[in-house]
Amino acid sequence: MAKRPVSVYMTFSFMGLFILMWLGFGSLVATHAHPALPDEPVGVAILAAGAFIIAGALLVLEYLLIKRYRLAYYLSLGLFLLMVVVTFLDDIGWIDIAFMSLCMVVVLLLVKDKKWYLLKRTASSP
Repeated sequence: MAKRPVSVYMTFSFMGLFILMWLGFGSLVATHAHPALPDEPVGVAILAAGAFIIAGALLVLEYLLIKRYRLAYYLSLGLFLLMVVVTFLDDIGWIDIAFMSLCMVVVLLLVKDKKWYLLKRTASSP
């Protein structure tokens, strides 16, 4: 099982999409372009920093998943499940439902390919 299944490539693509989404959200918040945020500078800074930190964490996790680090699999699964749960703490609108759906797609893909991610790495593994 050294060759990556198509669903693993799909997972990496979705993770890349999430990285771009968090970077975009962080940029909107940091530039005060998001219409629903208050003008409090501390709150804006915390939200923007949080979005950039999540994007960075996803980037690192994606890299480690490509390298097949066992811990990265569990951290990625936990982070996406946490994003699903935290979304319920907000007023649920259509964007929240879309976000949760995409998170659940990544969770299902990670679970589907668990054997591939947790397979021991060898010198010939990609």
